[in-house]
Amino acid sequence: MAIMICQLSLIIFCDDAACTFPADLRGSWYSFEKGTLNFTDDTLVKYPAQLTISEKDFSYKCEQMSGNKYLLKSTTTFTAYYISWYAYLCFDLHLVKSNKYYYQLGSLIEASNGERTFSQPSMLVSNMTAACNRPEPYEAATFVTLIKEGAVENNLVQETCPTDWLAVFDYVSLSDSSSSQKCNNVTLSVCEERTQFRYVHTNCNSSLKFSATGTYHCIYHLTNETSGISYLQVWNNDTVVVASSTYRTVCYAYKRINGTMHATKRPGICNIDQNTTAVASPGIIAVYDNISLNIPVSQTKVSPVFDATILLAVLIPTALLLILSLVIYITKCYRLFMKLKCPQKKPKPRKPRFRETAPKVGDIVPRNRFPLHLNQRPLQNNFTGKKPIKIGPIIEPYLQPPPKQRLLYELEWQPSKGRIFYSRGSSLMSLWNWVLKEEEKGKKEKLELTDLDETNTWA
Repeated sequence: MAIMICQLSLIIFCDDAACTFPADLRGSWYSFEKGTLNFTDDTLVKYPAQLTISEKDFSYKCEQMSGNKYLLKSTTTFTAYYISWYAYLCFDLHLVKSNKYYYQLGSLIEASNGERTFSQPSMLVSNMTAACNRPEPYEAATFVTLIKEGAVENNLVQETCPTDWLAVFDYVSLSDSSSSQKCNNVTLSVCEERTQFRYVHTNCNSSLKFSATGTYHCIYHLTNETSGISYLQVWNNDTVVVASSTYRTVCYAYKRINGTMHATKRPGICNIDQNTTAVASPGIIAVYDNISLNIPVSQTKVSPVFDATILLAVLIPTALLLILSLVIYITKCYRLFMKLKCPQKKPKPRKPRFRETAPKVGDIVPRNRFPLHLNQRPLQNNFTGKKPIKIGPIIEPYLQPPPKQRLLYELEWQPSKGRIFYSRGSSLMSLWNWVLKEEEKGKKEKLELTDLDETNTWA
């Protein structure tokens, strides 16, 4: 049991050490639901969630991570029903670009506080399975866009509005969620700047206008593939927003049918029960009709920078290919011209390095192309004196004639100073005869010596 507890502690320690947010998710970000959020390496600082009547805005530290999901635990406890509790956030985070994310909260809405959090008594340990108790896949309507602070002002997060909106709607009717307030003869243009909505609704009641200027930037959208309803989150371009009158972010639920756009919009993010004809207060119901200009999809302009990038990506390889082909063509033409102008001469045959002489009678002619032994090679007389040797009068009287030279195999057996020379043609018989002669010679010398001793004795 103790070993299991130690192993569990080690696993929790490793998870804690490894749980960090993505590298570019640092500093201040703007949530379309919660406003400004601050991230450190592993902590979401002062997340605005009302846990009790008097306790809110807790910081949450990353406890576990799995793929896109992050389990965040409050750094302090809150008290409810005389018990200390920890709050957990199940953060399902998705990257759109370096300055833009969107996320879903993977917990069910708690009845006690109306927030998508998971609360657990402090004496218990929770995990991702328990805290992320919301069924998947999550509803597309509840996604939350997260953009870097200042990214909108620097035009870093705007996107081309969805294709269904790329038109000029000359007749737009607006009404509040209860249909008590209505406004007609409103126009909308998404042609002048295809990343913007531009309303003209000066005669409408303020409750039907979420923007004083009527200008919005398209930021991000998702589509529910089952119902066909799309959800678009836009940014109000007003310099200043007025509380309860204008809103910084707005979410559209829309669907285009036979040239008519049906949509509802509400501040912040969309509701899970929002559709194209019904929305809770303070939402607005809108019908967009009488299209005077509809931009084809093929003519949709994404961005001048994007177009220039594609153009360069096509032109640069094409230019390099043409230059390479031209260089190869010129090189081949030059070689052909030089070959016709200066024909190559046939190389002269090289002289042999050594003069070979025909073998003479008695020479051994080797069968191998490269003889292994020197005595198997043909005798060659390759020495040729360049100049005759001059002999002076002092040396000339002392010159002796050269000794008589004979071939080695022509010599007979001749003992000389302990060494014996013999020819190739000699046989054992000649050797035996020589031995006999030597014995007879020795006997004669011995007899002569004996006779000489006897003579001396008698004398």
